[in-house]
Amino acid sequence: MKLINDVAYGRTEFARILGRGIRYACRYFEDVYGNKGKGKFSDFAHYASFGEGDGCIAQIRYRVLGAIIIPGVIPGKFHTDYSDTPQPPEELGKKSADRGVWEIVPENLGFCRFHRKWYEKHIENIFNDVFGEEINIYNHHRKLLQKVIVYNKKARNVLAPLETKRSIDAVKSYVMESDSADLGKWADKMRHEGDKAVEEYCEQARQSFNNAFTD
Repeated sequence: MKLINDVAYGRTEFARILGRGIRYACRYFEDVYGNKGKGKFSDFAHYASFGEGDGCIAQIRYRVLGAIIIPGVIPGKFHTDYSDTPQPPEELGKKSADRGVWEIVPENLGFCRFHRKWYEKHIENIFNDVFGEEINIYNHHRKLLQKVIVYNKKARNVLAPLETKRSIDAVKSYVMESDSADLGKWADKMRHEGDKAVEEYCEQARQSFNNAFTD
């Protein structure tokens, strides 16, 4: 609690630096103190980073590939495939995009996301019956996320590659520990190529995600 209060009110120099964000803090401490130990400060951090500045946010705390690699159009929310389902990058990207659309629907229409099992099947009929308008709920919210994507690009707030050892290792360990045939090829690549294979997997997954929002 002391650290939380210190950061909230900027009571110490350390707290003020940490209050500017974990990405900034890691870079600052590495510049000031160097890498005197076995690793860098950022090696122990886990976050989604944006652009070349200090922008970042904590992903949802699920140890699954969708949460780690594709935190969604609006990161920090459950706008991705957060299921514990091993799958190749192309499929992960597609499912994350589809899940992202359905996850923003209840936020925009005032539903609790815990009701997703029924509202995804019936929300369009309910909406049309109540308001008397024929609206494709899925397409409407897909277009909404497309607008957010355009804004993110203009704001230079585009998701950056994984940049910390902890994030990269989280992907690597998930894939290599999986006994799924869908990840067998990638598990072998990561054993032999290491971080390079992780980067390739992430790039393909994110490209598939972006393609799903391209008309």
